[in-house]
Amino acid sequence: MAYTVNSAYAAYYGVVYMAGIDAELEEKAVKLIGEQIDALQKGNVTDMELEQTVALLSNSIRSAFDSARGQIEIYDQYKYFDEDFTADKWIAQWKSVTIEDIKQMASQIKLELIYLLSGREA
Repeated sequence: MAYTVNSAYAAYYGVVYMAGIDAELEEKAVKLIGEQIDALQKGNVTDMELEQTVALLSNSIRSAFDSARGQIEIYDQYKYFDEDFTADKWIAQWKSVTIEDIKQMASQIKLELIYLLSGREA
């Protein structure tokens, strides 16, 4: 049904993008994605999921500093938020996120665009 499903936030644009789906299963995939957004909006997130997400983000940002490319990508994404950016500063902020914060953020998500890549020449 999907060749990739995740969420990523493009801070500069204020956009969350989520999945690459099989065009033939678009309706089913979009329905399931909508259900997941609805679950976030209702706060259906466990403490373990929240802890694992913070751990994943923490590991990702720390490992990004292991390469020049990673440092450039991190700087590019976060430069507008804080001139004194450090991984530890952001990790501390992530650790303070609550399920109520997630509900509030998720309430702002709206489906804006669906596009399908066919792999065919026009």
